[in-house]
Amino acid sequence: METIGQGPVAVVYAVGDSALKTFPAQLDRQTRADLESELATLRTLRDARPILVPERVEILADGRPALRMERCAQSLAQLVERNGPLSAEDTVTIGLTLSAALATAHEAGIVHGGVHPGNVLFRETGEPLISDFGVVLRAAFPRDVLPGLEFTAPETVRDGTVDEAADLYGLGAVLRFALTGEPPFRFLPGEQSGERVLKVLHAEPEPVADERLGALIGRLLAKDPADRPEDAATVTEELSWLREPELPRTPIKVIGPAPSKRRAAVDRAERQGKLGLVLGIAAALALLAVAPILLLSQRSTEPPPAAAGAAVPLVPTPTKPLELVLNEPVDLGDKVKLTWSSPDVLDFVVVVAPAGQRNNPIYAKREHTLEVPVSRDLQYCFAVQGTNGAQTVETPPRPIRGAACKP
Repeated sequence: METIGQGPVAVVYAVGDSALKTFPAQLDRQTRADLESELATLRTLRDARPILVPERVEILADGRPALRMERCAQSLAQLVERNGPLSAEDTVTIGLTLSAALATAHEAGIVHGGVHPGNVLFRETGEPLISDFGVVLRAAFPRDVLPGLEFTAPETVRDGTVDEAADLYGLGAVLRFALTGEPPFRFLPGEQSGERVLKVLHAEPEPVADERLGALIGRLLAKDPADRPEDAATVTEELSWLREPELPRTPIKVIGPAPSKRRAAVDRAERQGKLGLVLGIAAALALLAVAPILLLSQRSTEPPPAAAGAAVPLVPTPTKPLELVLNEPVDLGDKVKLTWSSPDVLDFVVVVAPAGQRNNPIYAKREHTLEVPVSRDLQYCFAVQGTNGAQTVETPPRPIRGAACKP
């Protein structure tokens, strides 16, 4: 079978005109029943809304579950990667599709749980769909926080909250990506995983140039869920207003690679405003990769020196550097106990760096101790990063089992 997609948990294979999404372990009886119930509810919605619902759950020879579903042409992530950002009109069209689908699902008691560009799919006709609804499999197979972090709501990163408001944040992130080609946050080369987590929790996204769409996107991306639109139906209503004449009505033509053994896309004029796309077979989704390292960089908290001739502030009030100390890790074999101290009120991220593997950030809220599961046969380095929203501080790394950590 041809691999056409891979995420942090599942692998998707092409099987004729279908796609088979496979998971890494067996489901217990209760989880299987919960999954079937969730899918049954979604099937009642798909005739009214463009929701891609698996046809059935299949059990592989080794007992692992798989979802058989319609095979689509490509995702929004692939489309933007190949052809660049979409027009405002096409972004609004996608937004209307997604918000209406979310509103209907939320009304039925179903949360998506992971709205991002890889879950926005297109049929060959250019019709957009939203896939991967539901929280049962997300709970059964916990995901690494790093892949898709830039599209994840702060409350989901902070404490795992998955609800309607988090879906709205994901919708805002997807609309921003469609319109600009960029997620809400750009992660810099060499930026530590813990710094990326703190950026999602505290930094504000850059504003969008399109004022009308940008205002709505900004509200969807609000840090506080209470500051986002009331619900998905409200977003649908606002996007409907944005379809009025202030938006450009002339579409751009977006060309993808030539289809292989697939029907050519329908002409735009015959589709009454759907996206004008010529789509190819979907390829594997790109994953956020963090290089495997055992080295943690420490950034100075001292402000840079003032440039010559720079204006002197009216009230020179230098900011006191944050203080943070990580104590010696206590190796307990299959776990490590970490403790740290700071006189400041900070949010903390613990960075776990196993030898030969990528860093793993763990959000520790405002706690000052954490027990981290580890492998008995690996060396590790640990660091703690903290922020008050305005400043960030990072401890020098501390090793166990003779690991070499570079400050």
